[in-house]
Amino acid sequence: MSLSGVSLLSSSIRLASVTLVPLIAMCLLCMFAVNVMPASAQISINIDDDTRLSFRSGNFDVTRYSGRMLDVSLYEDDRLILTADELVMESSGALNDQDFFIDNFYLRNGIIVGEQLRFAEITVENVNIAEFIRAIEKREETGGPLLATGAGLSSKSRLQIKGIEIVADGILAKVKNIETLGLSFDQLPDGQRFFKDFGFVVDGFRMTPIEISSDTEEMKRVLDARGLDALTIDIAISQAVTPIVDGLGVENMINLEMHDLASMQMLANVDLTFAALQTLSEIEHTDFSGLEQVTPILEGLRLRAFTGTYYDLGLLDALVAVTSEDEQMQSADVRTNMRLAISQGLQAFLPRNGMDLARPIETLIQQGGGLELEVRPAQPVPLASFVGFMFMPDLAIEQLGVALTHLRSQ
Repeated sequence: MSLSGVSLLSSSIRLASVTLVPLIAMCLLCMFAVNVMPASAQISINIDDDTRLSFRSGNFDVTRYSGRMLDVSLYEDDRLILTADELVMESSGALNDQDFFIDNFYLRNGIIVGEQLRFAEITVENVNIAEFIRAIEKREETGGPLLATGAGLSSKSRLQIKGIEIVADGILAKVKNIETLGLSFDQLPDGQRFFKDFGFVVDGFRMTPIEISSDTEEMKRVLDARGLDALTIDIAISQAVTPIVDGLGVENMINLEMHDLASMQMLANVDLTFAALQTLSEIEHTDFSGLEQVTPILEGLRLRAFTGTYYDLGLLDALVAVTSEDEQMQSADVRTNMRLAISQGLQAFLPRNGMDLARPIETLIQQGGGLELEVRPAQPVPLASFVGFMFMPDLAIEQLGVALTHLRSQ
């Protein structure tokens, strides 16, 4: 995926997600203020001195903190920042209880004004909003990752965002669906909670160049070479954690499909010691000016195994076509130059292992298909060892058990 694609996707998720907590809080304030709203009037509620929420109609039950608003507008300093056709919330528990749950939060046809971001639906289910807010307050005091413990979430929690649309950097990006996968939790010996299973999917992430610039020209040329008008990507990311003797074993999987171009899968198994976990949790308040501060991470983050698979579905042909046009060369000559450059470069960098690694890549360039990269050290390798490997790359290949294999076309 291009850097522009990563930036657009992260921006979409971030901008859509940050609206949830303040919107929920504002809904709660409105429920205290209003019971039944007349359908004909535009209702305005002053949240604070700077923020105002207005809506055309709605019905709320103040005893259950549940209700519905239509034609919602949110203003800050009298500037419109968000609109939505409908906002619905169902909750349980009392507002001041330790356990105040958002059973269901639903926002339809939202637009974040000024960000060129819109979304069809946002759904949040089964979140202990009181616990989540306490975690935010604690994080502001002590630092540490907010979501690492899954504060306020349970195995029944779910987040889904549908129909995201954003324009940035000359690209129109649309995402059909972002949704969390099944969640589960466990506890460390000190009682700290952590995600045992976590994941999410991104379906139909579609990027269409709408303005030609230095950022979009290369993408458009590659797409044109494949007869495509947009880059469409599906992503699935999952994490599974199991206890080990001195910490946690973490399995991370990423599946990425670029329609009509390529598919990739990565599976990484790493170990994290309790000392490394403690240092990571305090990372915002740790002075990393000396080596001793990062030693727990360098020694406690260990690679157990890695497998990466790549299948070419037309991306290589498109890159060859673009290069052929630029260099005024035949496609066959471009492939020959690519094979020679890779072979010579790897053998210069890895005198003992370069030829073995270059051979499957050359076959891919010549015949298509895919590659499988495996890293299987005899025992888990700490992050600290990779610093030394930078100066002894051949030794790194051998000690890490690196193998690269050509795969036939699917």
